[in-house]
Parts: sequence; C-alpha cells; structure tokens
Amino acid sequence: LRQRRETKPTVEFAIGQVINCFRCQVRIAEQSHVPSRMLFGRDGDMLTLSLPAGMDLTTDNAKRNVTHGLQVLIEREAHQRLLPFAHEVAQGLGVVPARWEVGRGMRKLGHCTPKRVIQLSRNLMFLPEPLVRYIICHELAHLTHMNHSPEFHALVNTYTNGQEKVLEQQLKH
Repeated sequence: LRQRRETKPTVEFAIGQVINCFRCQVRIAEQSHVPSRMLFGRDGDMLTLSLPAGMDLTTDNAKRNVTHGLQVLIEREAHQRLLPFAHEVAQGLGVVPARWEVGRGMRKLGHCTPKRVIQLSRNLMFLPEPLVRYIICHELAHLTHMNHSPEFHALVNTYTNGQEKVLEQQLKH
C-alpha cells in the first residue's frame, strides 16, 4: 500500500516528549553516562531514547539523528509487536503468507510479493491499531488478488468488516 507524497512536516523533538506508537510508547530523555551516543532502553511498554545531555534539538542535524534513532528503536519493536499482530490477523482471516518481513518504507507501508511474502514497513508502528490492521488486511487480500480490481477491494472490505473506504480516508489524513 503506497502513500501519496506530501510535503514533509517539520519534526520537533523535546526532552520528556512521549510518542505514542503501536502497543507501546517512546519517551525522549536525556543522559550523561555516554556523552557522545544515544542510548536505548525499555521498561515494559515504555521505550526510551536517551540523548546526550545538552543536545540542541532545534538543529537539522539533531532532528535527523533523533529521527534515525527512533527508526532503529521502532524497527526492533516492529519485529516483536507488529509481526505477531499481523500473524494473528492473518490467522483470524484464514489466510497464510509464505512469511512476514519488516521493511523501511516511508511511502510504501506494505507490500505483497508474487512469492506470497508480505513486508510491512516499520513506520506502521507510528499509526493507530485500526490503520495497522487495515494495511495488513490490504496486503493479505493480495494473496488472493495480486491487483487492485473491484474483487480485490471487495475482499479488503470483507476483511475490514465493511470499513475499507473509511480506513483508507483515515490513512490519507
């Protein structure tokens, strides 16, 4: 499933900020133990990205570094949270891909290959659960229809309990 290219929003980060993610949260903290590095931590469902003390979060370089750190942290979590959820959704629908993978797509949030491999972007971790489930259902429907035909959309609509259009609109916004 592809997203349309929009202008990139300005990303702002702050010490103490909490980012809601798929079945977890990420807190941005400050640390002085290892002054030149970002550190990753976990306490249950709260993940921590600890930045070097005094880091100026208003610079483009700092924003890029924090974004990269978030992506690394979230990719690890996607393997532990997103893939088991996708497997659960597929099992509930009675369809089975050859395997699941975590990808890095920004615009391409999901992909189904002709060999029945479904790749889900790590960036799904930043979406609410109903939209994550919608994207999974969209990719699972490709196991039956490798196109975007009316039959494909009817199947996605069935998988999403008649909510395909509503979920698609939510994803666009």
